Amino acid sequence: MSATPGAAFPLPPSPGPAPALPPPPLPVPYRIPSLGYRLTIGSFRFLLWVIALVIVPVAVLGYLQKFSLGFPISIETEVVYGLVLSALLTARYVVKPTRAYGPVGIAAAAVTIAFFVTLLLQATYHLNVPQTPLAISVVFARFVELLLIVPSLSLLAALVTTIEDLRFPTERLEFDFPL
Repeated sequence: MSATPGAAFPLPPSPGPAPALPPPPLPVPYRIPSLGYRLTIGSFRFLLWVIALVIVPVAVLGYLQKFSLGFPISIETEVVYGLVLSALLTARYVVKPTRAYGPVGIAAAAVTIAFFVTLLLQATYHLNVPQTPLAISVVFARFVELLLIVPSLSLLAALVTTIEDLRFPTERLEFDFPL
C-alpha cells in the first residue's frame, strides 16, 4: 500500500467563514419618562385643571348669584364635569406612552362634548333687570356650536390614535418622546 499523506485520515472539511454576529441593536429613538415622573407632573397638572375647570367657574357662578344673576348651568353640574374632565386630562397625560392614550383621549373628548351639549340645551339666558319689568334674553347656541368643533376634532384624533396604536404600537413614541 502506498501511503499518501492524508489518505488514511482525511482532513476535515474547512469550516468556511466564521458565522457573522448579529448586528448590534439600534438605539431606541425615543425616551419615555418614568411612571413616577409622569405621576408627579400629572398631579400638578390635575391641580391646575381643577383650578381652571372647577374653582374659577364656581367662584364666578357664586359671585353672579349674589347679584341674582343665574347661569343656565348649576354649580353642582359644573363641579362634576370639571372634576371628571380634570381627572381624564391628567390620566391622558400619564398614559401617553401606552396604548391606553387613545381610549382615554376619546373619553375626555366625550365628556367635553357632553358638557357643551348640556350648555347647548340651555343656550338661552334670560337676564331680568332688577326693579323693572325689563328682561333681556341672550342666545349663545351658535357660540357653543362653534366650541363643539374643538372636542369633536379631539375625538377624531383620539380615535385615529387608538387605531394607529393597535396597528403600530411604538410608532408615535419617537415623535411624542424624542431624544
